[in-house]
Amino acid sequence: MMSVDTAHARSEQPLPDGHYLAVTLLNRGPYGIMVWSGRLHPLAADSTADEISPGDYVQRESVSFMSWHDAIDYFRDRDVAPLLADLVGRSRRNELPSQA
Repeated sequence: MMSVDTAHARSEQPLPDGHYLAVTLLNRGPYGIMVWSGRLHPLAADSTADEISPGDYVQRESVSFMSWHDAIDYFRDRDVAPLLADLVGRSRRNELPSQA
């Protein structure tokens, strides 16, 4: 489902309270993906995907999915939907065979 173990995206600009909207995807292999979404603490804003932990979120929802379609549908009407779409798109591009 994902070609990497972890993928992460956050909003470019902080929210009025200084936190960032963020989404982290965790590859669970044959068990699908775990999605963390919510408000990321400003001190974690520059963390890489491998450095992000649940504690970096001041408010977090954790949901598990078996398919991208289910995850996209679930988050469709939420503020983090564009971040998730970006991560899914990047992951799909990384899974394409290289063109020589």
